[in-house]
Amino acid sequence: MKKMLSILLISSSLLAISPSAFADSAEPATAQPSGTITPYVSGLGDTRETAITLIPNQEYSLYIDKAQDVDWYKWTNNTGTGRYIYGAVWNQGNENSHQLASIVQYNQKRETTMLYAEPAIAGQTSGASKMMNLYVPDGGTVYFRINANKFVATEQYKFQFIVYQPES
Repeated sequence: MKKMLSILLISSSLLAISPSAFADSAEPATAQPSGTITPYVSGLGDTRETAITLIPNQEYSLYIDKAQDVDWYKWTNNTGTGRYIYGAVWNQGNENSHQLASIVQYNQKRETTMLYAEPAIAGQTSGASKMMNLYVPDGGTVYFRINANKFVATEQYKFQFIVYQPES
């Protein structure tokens, strides 16, 4: 019993001080003297081909870290029936104005042009840039693109994605 307790204590102390095997050298977000933010991740979902896969009925928070930065998200409807979707992006800071755009890909040969929502109002976290009642057929994919319509500084945004059934 004492031997087992000793091994347990030694193992737990080693785990407490060893770095994670999955850790990288990324620095956490930190406030800089100028008031800017260094984001956790840069380059995530920056193209349609590398879009972040969405989980329905979730909120996401990321950063736009420069004027040219865009974040892409996607969801493929594998539910067996067509679905309506809602997407909205809110500013989490006071300076930038974020804008939501989307493309619905019906199949490999047909898709919509880019659809643009009204931009969120800078300095107002209550005014979202949103799209409602976009229809995605079974097997179709919706792509959302978020960019800074007005970029001043690196700021966080919140993106909400909801999937719902058509009414009978």
